[in-house]
Amino acid sequence: MATLSSVGSMPGLKDSSLPFPQHAPPHFNAKFHQHRRAHLAHMMPPNSAAIIIGGLWQTRNGDNLHPYRPGNNLFYFSGFEEEESIGIIKKSATGEHTFMLIVPPKDPTKEVWSGSRAGIEGAKKEFFADEAEETTNLECTLGKVKESVKQIFLIPSDVNNDLNEKVSKIIVNTINWGSVVSQMRLVKTEEEIAIIGRAIEITAEGYKKIMRCWVPGTNEGELQAIHECEIRKLGAVRLAFPTIVAAGKSATTLHYLRNSASINSNDLILVDSGAEYGNYSSDITRTWPNSGRFSKEQRELYDIVYQAQQAVFQILQPGVCLNDLQAESERVIERGLRDLGLLSMNSTREELKLYYPHGIGHHIGLDVHDAHDGAIVYQDLKQQGFRPNMVITVEPGVYIPENANVDDMWKNIGIRIEDDVLITREGYINLSEIIPSHPDEIEKLLSSVDYI
Repeated sequence: MATLSSVGSMPGLKDSSLPFPQHAPPHFNAKFHQHRRAHLAHMMPPNSAAIIIGGLWQTRNGDNLHPYRPGNNLFYFSGFEEEESIGIIKKSATGEHTFMLIVPPKDPTKEVWSGSRAGIEGAKKEFFADEAEETTNLECTLGKVKESVKQIFLIPSDVNNDLNEKVSKIIVNTINWGSVVSQMRLVKTEEEIAIIGRAIEITAEGYKKIMRCWVPGTNEGELQAIHECEIRKLGAVRLAFPTIVAAGKSATTLHYLRNSASINSNDLILVDSGAEYGNYSSDITRTWPNSGRFSKEQRELYDIVYQAQQAVFQILQPGVCLNDLQAESERVIERGLRDLGLLSMNSTREELKLYYPHGIGHHIGLDVHDAHDGAIVYQDLKQQGFRPNMVITVEPGVYIPENANVDDMWKNIGIRIEDDVLITREGYINLSEIIPSHPDEIEKLLSSVDYI
């Protein structure tokens, strides 16, 4: 296993020199996106085109919209973030490729409300498009593309189904290459690892802030606010997913999102959170005792989860798959729960799933559950061997709900430990090890508590 100290100046890790500013989202990196386009064009046959669909504003309620987030695939190949946009990579009969952006038109009235647009000139100058057209000419533009090539590949948006369908109706005979791009996205470049590394560093500071602070009479929502404030201060524009702050029995609900219950002095606190930086995600979970020290039962269960994660790390290397990690984590957790009498010696996997009901991890990148947004079936992804420069989570857990058929002292305890891990040629690097997870280290950190 590599350690943080052994990788020196690897991008994205602590004390390294990042290629992007550390306190603001990264600036547009044209070369990265140009290389992604060249990679895709290399896989395309001559006389073909790939159409990449962008994102859209999502309605929250009424005429109120969610904060806009760009479509992953179009961003991946262009860096362009405006809504309802399309990218087109064309490969000629002789093998050269060009790039076109179809963008919203400049509109002074709309720009007063929602900010400036790049327009045709900006698409060429700032985003290195060889050609650019406006979305108002979409049908005509796509018609010309259709006539100029023999084969068209569609790389759909995971959120903009209306635009997916509109393009499919104009072109008619397209070949869906969503899974091809998803496979590309699974293996990260140096630039992507750097950005994910910065997202993790920001998340780590958010964790350290709330693990070191104690607010008398606090509730879950106050901890969430303190945590997310620190993340925003350090340059993350948004969270990768809604933060989970679950205390006591709340932690036995896997995707608990109320974040409103009071925190009792003897509760464990489970926080699952991740900053999104430069559109790339992090996803980290820590569990700690509000009292500052684990009770006997809390420590025994925590040790099982910790040992399961360490056992998974021991087998983590290229060629291993998520199913292998799942089996190893289940082996350790089942043995531990049997030793405590929470499972019988002849327990089944279904009985184990009552206390460990979720998967051991997933890929992360532009999506927090990266690149299996329908293009790759998750069941297939779990059987796919890891390759160097993939980034995954490792997140075993144990959850003993109130209705469990066990002694009361075990009930209402939920524990998960989740780290973000880079697969290397030699094994792995735990990118989030800067946040304590060993129970002794957690108690040491909690002993230096600040009062707010």
